Amino acid sequence: MHTSTSQANYCFQLAYLEKDPHRFIDAVFGPAELFLFDVEKIITKMDTDLRHFNWVTKSLCQEELGRLSNQQFADLCLLLGSPFLPTFPPFETPGYGGGKRVNIRDAVGMFNSAGRNALALCAQFEEDQRVHDLDYMDRFKRAFMTVKHHVIMDVDGKVGPLDPENASSDLHELIGQRLPEELYFYISKGILGSRIPNWLTSGELLLTLPLGTEDTPVYRRLLTENLPPIRTQALCLLSNSLHRFYQTKVINVRAWYDDKTDKSIHLKDLPSVKDTISSWRLGSKQLPESVQKFQENYPLLTSCLSALNDQGFVSKSSSPKDAAPLTTKQEIISNVTWRFLQLRGYVDSKHQLTTWGKALETALSSLKPSDNLEEPTFLAVELVRLGILSSKDWFPNISGGPMRGSDEEQRNNLLISRVACFGKIQHKPIGYSGPLSRQLLSFRSLVSTVRSALRDLIEVVLASLLLSGDANRDRDDWTDLSLSLPFIDDNDCGLAIAVRTYLDDLPQEPEPTTEAIREEVRAKGKEWFQHSHSFSENLDMSFQLWDAVSARLAFYLW
Repeated sequence: MHTSTSQANYCFQLAYLEKDPHRFIDAVFGPAELFLFDVEKIITKMDTDLRHFNWVTKSLCQEELGRLSNQQFADLCLLLGSPFLPTFPPFETPGYGGGKRVNIRDAVGMFNSAGRNALALCAQFEEDQRVHDLDYMDRFKRAFMTVKHHVIMDVDGKVGPLDPENASSDLHELIGQRLPEELYFYISKGILGSRIPNWLTSGELLLTLPLGTEDTPVYRRLLTENLPPIRTQALCLLSNSLHRFYQTKVINVRAWYDDKTDKSIHLKDLPSVKDTISSWRLGSKQLPESVQKFQENYPLLTSCLSALNDQGFVSKSSSPKDAAPLTTKQEIISNVTWRFLQLRGYVDSKHQLTTWGKALETALSSLKPSDNLEEPTFLAVELVRLGILSSKDWFPNISGGPMRGSDEEQRNNLLISRVACFGKIQHKPIGYSGPLSRQLLSFRSLVSTVRSALRDLIEVVLASLLLSGDANRDRDDWTDLSLSLPFIDDNDCGLAIAVRTYLDDLPQEPEPTTEAIREEVRAKGKEWFQHSHSFSENLDMSFQLWDAVSARLAFYLW
C-alpha cells in the first residue's frame, strides 16, 4: 500500500484528497476539526469485527446547532477548541477532577448572543483576564487565516497554499517559511518528521506537557536542561543543508509553565554540525563484515559499535570529500548510524569509541540478536547519561511505587522496574489488562520523551545525508530507509509493572530467595496479567535487560 505523510496538519491533506476530482479517497475517518475544511461526512467510529462504522454529517451538525451557516459553523468550531486555537475561555467551566469542560449548548447560546460572530464575541469579553492573557482575538484571526489558506501537496507533488492566487503576501507569518521541495518530499515519504522543520520555519519551539504526563521537576529538567543539546544539534544539522536564511535563524523556546521564558537558540553562532560527521561515507567494499550482514531485525547499533573495535577498519574509515555517493540501503543506514553515534558522543571525531561508547558496546554485546533488546538497552544508557535512570524518588507524591520490603529492597525494586520500562510486555493483541502504576507511567513519559528526541536526531542525520548529495536520490525504497532506523516504536510501562508486581510480592514470603518460592510467585502472574503471553518469559526478558544495563553501569545507577 502506498502511503504519504502530510506536510502540515493532516486534516488539510485529507480534506484536499477527499474533494479532489480524482477521488483519491472515498471517505475520511478523523476528528471533528475536519469540518473546518468543508468535509461533508466524517467517520467517527469503526468496528472491524462487526464490519460496522458510524459517521456524522456537517449539515446535521449545523441543523442541530441552530441552522448555522457555513461561516458561522466554522467560527464556532474554532472557538470550541482545536489544534489551531485553544477553547474560548468563557466557554469552559470547572469539571470533574479539577479539569475543564465545555457545554456545547451553553457555548452556542453565548455565540448566538453575539450575533453569531466570533470577533464580536471576543470583543464582548475583552476585559476577561483569561481572554486578555491569551490575546485571544489575535489568535482567532491567525487560526482563521491558517485554516482558510492551509498548505497541501497537490496531485503533482507541489506543496503550497490551497488557493495561492488569493493568499496574502504575508502568509508566511501564519504558516511559516517555505522549505525546499526536496525536503517536503522527504517528509511525505516518512524520512523526516515535521517537528524539526516546523521549529525552523516558525522560529518557535514550544515545550508541552503531553496528555497523561505528570508536571514534575524531573520532567521540566529533562526538557529544559537535558534535551536542548540534542534538539540544537538536530536544528543546526538540518539548517546546514538549507538556505543561509535558515542557518541564521533564532529559535525562541517557550515552556508550558512559563510563557515569558526568553531562552533562544541562535543558529548563526553555532559551528557546522554537518562538517563534523561528513567523513562517514563508506561504500559497501569498505564496510566491515559484521555490518555487511545488515538485514531486518539485525542489531544495527551493536554491529556498528563493535566494528570500531577493529583498529584496522578505524584507520581506513574516514572518507575523502570526493567519495562516491552511497547507493544501497545497507550503505546509507550504516553511515547514518555512525554519524548518529558520533553526535551522541559514543564515537569521537577520529572514529574511536569514547568511554561511553565502550560501555555501550559492552552492554549491547552481551545481548543475543534474538532478544530484541538493543534499543531498550541503548535508551537505558542514554537516561543513565542524563542522570535520570537511578533509584532516586523522582515522583514522591505519585502513587504506584513498591510497597513491601525494607527501604533498600523498595529502592532496588524501583530501579529494576524502571529499567524494565525500556522494554515491552509480550501481550495479546487486546487492551492491556493488569495492575496500574502512575509512578511507572510517569517514568515511562521520561523514556518516551528521550526516545522521541533521538528519533528526531537520527531522522535529521538521514535527511542531511540525502540533502547533501552524499547518497543516490534516484530510488524507491524511501519507506524501507525510514523503517530501518531505530527508535520508531514507542515504549510502554506494562513490563515495568509486571516486574514491580513480582518483586513487590516476594518480601511477604517467608523465604523469598528460594527457587521454589520464586516459581510460586511467578505462577501468580497468570492472575495479575491474564492476557500476557507468558508472565515468566516477560520477567526473564526484563532481567536480561537489567543484566545488560547493570553490567558496566552499576556505578551510575545507585
